Amino acid sequence: MRSTGIVSENEYRLRRLVRAGLVWLLAALVLMLLGQPPEARAQPSGSSPPAIVTGWLDNPPFWKMTPTGELVGFTPRLIAEIRNLTGLRIEPRRYDDRQSLIAAQITGESQLMFATARLPALEATHVFTEPIARAHVHLFVLTENANRPDYIAPVGKRIGKIRQYAGSDPSNLLTGNRTVFFDEPATMLLKLLSGEIDAALMSEDWLMGLARSVRLDHRIAAVGPPVLEFDRVIAIHNSRADLLEPLNRAIATLEADGTLSALRQQWLIEADPPPPDILTVGVVNLPPFSEVREDGTMTGFSVEVMRDLGEILGIELRFQTVSAEDWARGPQSPIDILPLIGITPERELRMDFALPIQAIDLGVFVRSGRQDTFDGLSGLRVGTWRAGVANTVAKRNASDIRHFDDYRDLLTALFEDRIDAIVAERGMLSRIAGEMKRGDDIAEAPFPRQRIFLAPALRPGLPTVREALNLVIPGYLASQRYQDLRAAWLGTAPFWTDRRILLTLGGFWLLMVLAIGYIPVQHHRIRQERLRFTADMVERIPLGLLMVASNGRIEFVNSAAKAISPSGPDLIREGADYRQAVRALIKADARHWGTNSPAALAADLSGPSRRDGHSHEFQTAGGEIFRWSSFALPGNTILVMVLNVTRERRHLAEIEDLNAELRAQIAIVQRTNAELRDFAYATSHDLKSPINTLMLIADALTEASTDRLPDEDLALIEDMHEILDRMARMIRDVLDYTRAVGVGGEQTSDTIELSGVVGDVMKDLAADIVASGARLHVGDLPCLTGNPRQLHQLIQNLISNAIKFRLPGTTPEIDIETVAAPQGMVAFAVSDQGIGIEPKFHDRIFHLFTHLNDTDLYPGSGLGLAICQRVALNHGGRIMVQSTPGAGSRFTVFLKEKQGDKHTDDGRRLSVRTQDGQAPHSQDRPRGNDAGIRNGRGSH
Repeated sequence: MRSTGIVSENEYRLRRLVRAGLVWLLAALVLMLLGQPPEARAQPSGSSPPAIVTGWLDNPPFWKMTPTGELVGFTPRLIAEIRNLTGLRIEPRRYDDRQSLIAAQITGESQLMFATARLPALEATHVFTEPIARAHVHLFVLTENANRPDYIAPVGKRIGKIRQYAGSDPSNLLTGNRTVFFDEPATMLLKLLSGEIDAALMSEDWLMGLARSVRLDHRIAAVGPPVLEFDRVIAIHNSRADLLEPLNRAIATLEADGTLSALRQQWLIEADPPPPDILTVGVVNLPPFSEVREDGTMTGFSVEVMRDLGEILGIELRFQTVSAEDWARGPQSPIDILPLIGITPERELRMDFALPIQAIDLGVFVRSGRQDTFDGLSGLRVGTWRAGVANTVAKRNASDIRHFDDYRDLLTALFEDRIDAIVAERGMLSRIAGEMKRGDDIAEAPFPRQRIFLAPALRPGLPTVREALNLVIPGYLASQRYQDLRAAWLGTAPFWTDRRILLTLGGFWLLMVLAIGYIPVQHHRIRQERLRFTADMVERIPLGLLMVASNGRIEFVNSAAKAISPSGPDLIREGADYRQAVRALIKADARHWGTNSPAALAADLSGPSRRDGHSHEFQTAGGEIFRWSSFALPGNTILVMVLNVTRERRHLAEIEDLNAELRAQIAIVQRTNAELRDFAYATSHDLKSPINTLMLIADALTEASTDRLPDEDLALIEDMHEILDRMARMIRDVLDYTRAVGVGGEQTSDTIELSGVVGDVMKDLAADIVASGARLHVGDLPCLTGNPRQLHQLIQNLISNAIKFRLPGTTPEIDIETVAAPQGMVAFAVSDQGIGIEPKFHDRIFHLFTHLNDTDLYPGSGLGLAICQRVALNHGGRIMVQSTPGAGSRFTVFLKEKQGDKHTDDGRRLSVRTQDGQAPHSQDRPRGNDAGIRNGRGSH
């Protein structure tokens, strides 16, 4: 019928239905598109916004890749929190080194850079978010050098720093030291540990995180308070400047709800609290490893193990219950240790593990009868203990993870079909299932077992405790006490059962029978192998060896000894007479070395050289230098060793030449410096007389012209007088500075009480104190040996600055107090509540002729602090500043207690560094007089 064009009724109805369906489908699509927001309609179906690239390096605790390829650390966790708040898709991209990462960030290949500083290299092409952390830059040294005065105030040291790293350029610290540049912190840390540099300048979070990741944090320590602090931010390339507002909102939210602070604590971005006198051990109720009884007492396998280790080490431990969440988070103040926690790569970044003490096997368990149909964890509801290491295994293999507070709840959920499988420790789960009388209701599924090692986990900041544990753990594991604890708590059967003993004895006797015929043959083979090995090694070593018998014949000579003579190996050979062989060698190839003639050299080598311990050197005609040494052996045999020392002697000669050249250059520099200092002193001294004369003329002119000149001319004369006065002050300061560097001033060293120096200074500054109404609070200051005039100038400059640089309309409040100092040094601080100093200028203020403020409001020559730093250096110390604009300044001065002494220990000195990084008040001396000086009166 189709060939005639006639359509049947059924076909007609089918076509109408198809057309109606297409119309409805098209209408539905239109409604869907109209209901979407404009930005969603603009994108093609199935597309998603492009990912935002953030570059990263392997630098714990910020970034670290686990062996399974998972990225962990402070930054991945922060990115996850930001993604949850903003929906941004951020894709990490790894770079090989820091220079490559910065280059990619500048070009826009990477659009985000997390936890960085406001690097000058990024300023032109980037915007920066609000801070996400605060970094503290310290000078790090080897632990054994942390209390040495020459490292507290380093001079002439090799200090490592990273290129293009924020905060590694405090010039007042690097001045007088040799800077060694590195591209990567890992290389710098290695050079510090090997002694190739003396100190490293780096932020505490990064360098200690790196050292902690390789368990070497006990080998380095920070000296002194932070030399600099800076904010860590997120750098955003200008091509994605639109991200600034959403990222800042996310940071504000995370900071407000405490998430960001928790991340900083968890990943050790913030400074570690100091070690307490009593260590707190966190305990979670997890029998049989740990058990909290109803009366509050605690026991269990891991608790008793920790008690034993604490008793062995003499460490006082306090046990405290913790929640499952705290256990999973790891030890954080006030919890110092968690006993026997599972070691994972992710946990190793956040916790400090001692040596393993126990191992457990993780398995997968299902209801009995279901193990045969088990086909992996994918798609199943998987239960784990909330704080257990099994979470890591479960997350790698399943997406639906259910957490439970204890093992009984886990098993109950499995029996009630609320979960399909359990990932847990095999022994513990089987034991608890037996206690519940349900042991036959579970079965282990065919899944690869995961062996996890358990060890004490310490919070970072306790490296000495970790190393002490590592020393005693191996011996403890071999003790009977440990074996008894395992048997009592874990039910581990003794290894030496009767059956094992019988089997071992039977095998032993069988081996003895076989050995009766085998041992002689084996001994002969081993002896021959050893002889061949020894002969081969003797031939390979680059040291000439000769064995001379009691009759004077050469019994043995190796290839290196034969090759001494360029004329051929036959001169030194086995069987030859030693005396004649040496004379032939001298006659053919040697030039005398330290003797008058070849004959005398030959007599010396072949005669006295056969005494034990004799050494001599000679040089061949080819220029090679050899050291000829003899050693007596049993049976009147002599071993002669001939070592080629040509390279060493050449290097010594080069070093001597370089030293001579260096000494000559130093002498030239010293003469030049002396001439320059003499010139500066003479010039400034000679300028005093004409300046004083001009000031007298200006005074006379003012008096004579008061009634005869107009006000404008009198103002000019007054300006001239002020300029002359400023020039006079500058000349006085230049003279003070030249005296401080050793020109025109005495270099005496007396015993000085700084309290008395402060009293003299206040008398000199009485007019300024009265005019400003300043109040000085003076503590009990230390004594030292030093130059009285220079120390007077140092203290006067600091107090004068504290009075001068005050906030308008305020009365100066000045504190002068002793602070803690390393052994062999003293320290004091001068604090004020003045205008303060911007952190970026903390280095510049110690430079010559530096002015940061309007000279009309705050007059001065710009030499005061430069003189102070020079005086401190003259006394084996230095000055450090801590200041905040509008909140005042604190200048801490470190000085050697006795000039010329390398070390002095009076049993009272404290570490300079405190928990908050500030220079602390003295904890060994009571605070002295609080002298309120107003209008020039007060007690001292």
